[in-house]
Amino acid sequence: MSSNILYGVLNWGLGHASRSTPIISSILKSGHEVTIASSGIALELLKKNFPSQSFIELPDFDVRYHKSEQNAGFGFMLKAGSSYRGFSKMIASCRKKVAETVANEGITHIISDNHFGVHHDTMPSAIISHQLYLKSPILGKAANKVNTKHLDRFNEIWVPDYAIGNGLSGELSYNPALANKTKPIGLLSQIAIGENRKPTELCVLLSGPEPQRTLLSERLHHQLKVHAAYLETKFTHIHFIEGSDQGELSNGDFVSHYGLVNREEIQKILGHSKIVICRSGYSSLMDLYLNTIPAVIIPTPGQTEQLYLAEHNSKKNNFIAQSQLSIDMRYAIDALSNKDTNQEINSSSNNTLERTLQNFLS
Repeated sequence: MSSNILYGVLNWGLGHASRSTPIISSILKSGHEVTIASSGIALELLKKNFPSQSFIELPDFDVRYHKSEQNAGFGFMLKAGSSYRGFSKMIASCRKKVAETVANEGITHIISDNHFGVHHDTMPSAIISHQLYLKSPILGKAANKVNTKHLDRFNEIWVPDYAIGNGLSGELSYNPALANKTKPIGLLSQIAIGENRKPTELCVLLSGPEPQRTLLSERLHHQLKVHAAYLETKFTHIHFIEGSDQGELSNGDFVSHYGLVNREEIQKILGHSKIVICRSGYSSLMDLYLNTIPAVIIPTPGQTEQLYLAEHNSKKNNFIAQSQLSIDMRYAIDALSNKDTNQEINSSSNNTLERTLQNFLS
């Protein structure tokens, strides 16, 4: 029997939209109907990936990080605290929109990628999140209390990892208060690159909230100029993906610039990429890990989740972590090229997502 699913995606960079792409694809292949709900740049990417689907634009919340890179952590916490009322109002507005959609569109199930506002008390609901425990040194207990309360509203909590409290997500995916609802669904990637490839190119892949995305873009553009001669000895071409809907495609002899790219485009680019430079966002780490692509990962200043993920994964996987304040592209690429890693792909949970979806929608 076919289900009619409302699938919500949080607009916080491009990570949630990219990791939701394989889930939405799997649902559609099973013959179910899907209405996609999101906002901002995440909505634009999902429209690129699923041009024939129905979409609902949700009320948005402008998450912006502090302009100071040195004090970004403290600044973001202050903004988060002062913006809590606005964030709560956004969630309430989204739930009102969801209620209207449920009433008018015959929705039978709700799946949300970390969007607390995409929920309805009468609908079977699942939320996708790897952040069951927040690494927040300033608002730790209060932030985790609120986070746990929102997650607990859902019937099921799906963790995109092969193990709870381990794997790529580490400590972030374990919360004993939510253990009875938590299910690992395996690592997710919107791309699948063949093993027999001979990559020769470099990909710079940006995403995330402003103004830090722009600050990183400026620093990396400067690095391209400083190390131009060196880079031409290492790579045949550089793809610079801004992760912004403001950018225009421009092709050069050695560097190509893009704004947003869809799934097919990013798969083609990464298929030729010898090394990637990107944020240490969880969706990016899953893409790179599953396709065994080495990467220089740069956490967003002040974002404790990315700081933890960069430290956790650079110790054991084919990643080198660098601070945004002290980027040295040449040093990182040389260090990554010489790194000895024993990364092992855990493929035992490849069909966990399909089983979880089947059980949830039955």
